[in-house]
Parts: sequence; C-alpha cells; structure tokens
Amino acid sequence: MKKRKSGSKEGKGGDSPSRLIDARIKELSDWRGETLARVRILIKQADPEVIEEWKWRGVRCGRTAE
Repeated sequence: MKKRKSGSKEGKGGDSPSRLIDARIKELSDWRGETLARVRILIKQADPEVIEEWKWRGVRCGRTAE
C-alpha cells in the first residue's frame, strides 16, 4: 500500500482497489479472509492515510516448457 495525494488507480473493470479487496476478503470466507481483514484494519489504524492498490496477477499453475 502506498500513500498518494491524488486519487487511487482503478482496478480491472473500473472497480476501486478497495472494492476489489473487499470482494476478495468476502470470497475467502474461511480463516484467510478473517486474517486478511484483520491485517487490513491494523494497517489502516497504523497509517490512516494509506492508499490501497490492487496488484493481484492471478495464480500460475503448471511448469514452463522444457
């Protein structure tokens, strides 16, 4: 997460990074979502001016061609 004076970048499909993160936390309805939500709250408490960015690139499975 970065601090920035201007508006934050929009994510895929025009959703804000914060909305994408909210959706991801909701998708992870187990301990991972709970942990991510708690860490996010701690970060915002430590630095209320933090700007969230979405940099998720997905998961790559498999091996490269040999």
